[in-house]
Amino acid sequence: MVDICWTLYRSNTTFDFLDAIISKKSYRLLRAFFKTKVGYRGNILLYRLTRTDWQRRLAIRYLKGISQAELAAKAETFVANLEQTKRIEASFNILSRQQAPIVILSGTLDCIAKAVGNRLYAQEIYSSALEYRNGACTGKLKEDILLSKKKYIGIDRFAILTDNTTDLDLVKQAEQAFIVCYSNKDWWEKQHLQHAEYHYEDDHRY
Repeated sequence: MVDICWTLYRSNTTFDFLDAIISKKSYRLLRAFFKTKVGYRGNILLYRLTRTDWQRRLAIRYLKGISQAELAAKAETFVANLEQTKRIEASFNILSRQQAPIVILSGTLDCIAKAVGNRLYAQEIYSSALEYRNGACTGKLKEDILLSKKKYIGIDRFAILTDNTTDLDLVKQAEQAFIVCYSNKDWWEKQHLQHAEYHYEDDHRY
């Protein structure tokens, strides 16, 4: 089981993708607002109250009207650039040692997850699915798996590669875990996971 954001690449791939393809001034203002203290803290508060990342939800609306084919092509270009600029070599070295099939399990957008999965020859890909009508994106998610990854696990034996503290239940269930750590390394170490192997990234994620 393989996560994508901050696990395979030093990137919040959803927002980095949107930043790369959307040039509207209102989108830039939206992103700038959520980087202020008021916007950042407000989004955290709303997330705790509603279990919804409102910055993400509002930003995805800017994909409305873009065709599924165009998003797929743009995602392929975006991931090719990630490979050149933000690839985490330790994670890819771990994958190269594994014999089992790869399953992508990530909260990122499906077009991005598919582009990554194609490169890894992933057997299955689970991600947050954009909604389409008549071949065009509606600017909404049909399904958001950001906080519901566990329900997609239909096998008893697996290893996991992730950086997400929200994946703790899956990490505990796995036979072997590979954890990419940033400033949360102390938190991970306090979980006393005997089957986990830690890989530390020095720079802060943001």
